Amino acid sequence: MVLRDGQDIWINMDSVDLGYHLKQIQEPKRSTVAAYDFFNRILEGSRNVVDLGGGAGGPALFFAEKTPNTRYTVLDISQELLRLGLSASQTLNLKNIQFVNGDLYDFTPAEYFDCAISLQTLSWLPDFRAPLKNLMSWKPKYILLSSLFYEGEITAHVEITEHKRQRKTFYNCYSLGEVNRFASEYNYGLLNFKAFNLDVEIPKPLSNDLMSTYTVSVEGKEDVKTPMLLQISGPLLMNWYFLILQLIE
Repeated sequence: MVLRDGQDIWINMDSVDLGYHLKQIQEPKRSTVAAYDFFNRILEGSRNVVDLGGGAGGPALFFAEKTPNTRYTVLDISQELLRLGLSASQTLNLKNIQFVNGDLYDFTPAEYFDCAISLQTLSWLPDFRAPLKNLMSWKPKYILLSSLFYEGEITAHVEITEHKRQRKTFYNCYSLGEVNRFASEYNYGLLNFKAFNLDVEIPKPLSNDLMSTYTVSVEGKEDVKTPMLLQISGPLLMNWYFLILQLIE
């Protein structure tokens, strides 16, 4: 699916990948805080939440601290990342989070989840349909997503090759209309969405050879004094959005 020297990069992490996940645990990203602000009412009202492709559980650990009455399950294919997350949860003495090894394409839950989250994952997969189809078959009441989306009727399928890392992956940007039409086939509707705009500047990385997000300041609207910060990674503009899909009963 996504390969480095013939190996699945989600299982065989390099130092750049591991550093990214460790940093997420040590200091919540602005996107994690913003996701909580947008999703918090649903998270607080849910009893059992699964985080699909949750890695080391950086965002889930943050959510679990904020909503102690909600139980979280972090599902990921990487045992290495799950061990990092479990260790962090023990250090934080969190009792409402667990870490489970599994593939989001064919995992069948042994229990019911009334809410599912998938943060910064869909765009890195070949397509969004297969994992969402599997997830929607579980019929959680809410599905909370963050990924690269576009408000118009345009979808971009982008394959990235980082030659220095011998790494290929995807940075797909999906039309919100396309996602909504697909979701409706499985009795889900797009309840709400919001663009994620960074409120802090991120310097450009020293190397041009790695995909790493930085910001560029541009003029905002005439009635907005604060300049807009565009997020860029490598040669791409990063159109991050938060989405809420709700089961139509």
